[in-house]
Amino acid sequence: MRICIAGFVCNPTGGTEAGVAWNWAKAYSDLGHEVTILTHISQRENFTALPESIEHRSNFEGIEIHFFGEKATKPNAPTSLISLIRMYFLYMAWMKSAMKYSHSFKFGFIHHVSWSTCRTITKFLSRSDFVVWGPLGGGHVARIRDVPRRDKVYETIRNISVIVSRILNSIHRVQRSQNIIALSTNYSTFKYLKSIGLRDVRYELADGVREVMLEPKTKVRNEDFDIELIWAGRVVASKRPDLAVEILEEIRKLGINAKLSFLGNGNYMPQLKAKISESNCKFAIEVLGPVSWGESTIRISNADFLLFTSVRDSSSPAALEAASFGVPTLGLRLNGLGDLFPSTFVLGPRHFVGEKEISRIIATECLSLISGTNLQFSQNEALKFARQQLWANKAKRVIQMVEEK
Repeated sequence: MRICIAGFVCNPTGGTEAGVAWNWAKAYSDLGHEVTILTHISQRENFTALPESIEHRSNFEGIEIHFFGEKATKPNAPTSLISLIRMYFLYMAWMKSAMKYSHSFKFGFIHHVSWSTCRTITKFLSRSDFVVWGPLGGGHVARIRDVPRRDKVYETIRNISVIVSRILNSIHRVQRSQNIIALSTNYSTFKYLKSIGLRDVRYELADGVREVMLEPKTKVRNEDFDIELIWAGRVVASKRPDLAVEILEEIRKLGINAKLSFLGNGNYMPQLKAKISESNCKFAIEVLGPVSWGESTIRISNADFLLFTSVRDSSSPAALEAASFGVPTLGLRLNGLGDLFPSTFVLGPRHFVGEKEISRIIATECLSLISGTNLQFSQNEALKFARQQLWANKAKRVIQMVEEK
């Protein structure tokens, strides 16, 4: 079968969002399908071994890649409202060009993946080919009172955009075709997609697991601490890294000699460092900053628990990465983390119940695991779930969905 992967960003060595398009493409290709990738022109530099042929078309590991867009602009994760608006227009321009170009081919189906949100309807729905759209997030509304003050305006605007886009997309309803399958990362987005007229909506995590991540690894222990906690992601206000510091303090109050490491960078880093400097546990906190994907996997695999404190994320790629190493997650089970991840290895409150109560609940969960017999069970359940999310298994699930239609 000939399959088209539409991905705004595409990096064969990237993790999470950056690597999603390539990982889907490689999984389909490994199953014996002919794969074509449509991505942004700036992504060409990610393929260092890419042979110079036609400027906008090349071949890499047997997968044909086509590049579109303006060379001067490179997609990056938006860090402000202005950059988000700019990125929206850049994304829409790329999608228009890619969709127009795709008419030159006949595909078994088109799978539109990375940087796609349910609020921005994919233009590929206008094609007569079978279309798989997602996995998608973005259909949920963050509770403004749970977001730090500096992010309240941004989150308010985002929440309004969710509501307005739902109304407009419900009126338009161009996406009622039977030849469309939408994949959702959480229950709120599932409801959103149904409300705008999509008939076939299914659950699927946006990220997957590579085979190499499931290989047995020996943990490198830090003899100065009993357990190690890791927080990984963009350091922005809505991910609440400050809450991770409070959770560590509560855990140590219970007599657990715990250490916390932060992986990542972002515009909230000054506030986080100020929070740490005021903490009575600052000696047990390490800020590693931005690290490579390879380094982050090593750090996560050596940890005992992942801390997840975001009040807005659709899902948690870090929790899935941690699961592939048998590392349970402690934190807020909001949105996709609570909807699609089993509570056997993802533990914490299902709703935001205040910083102090959240810290107390998570610290108690931590103590219960390390002092009882459930830790090994949680680790095994994490590995079991991760195996289900191997890229090969995810590709097989989508192929089966399409064939059953």
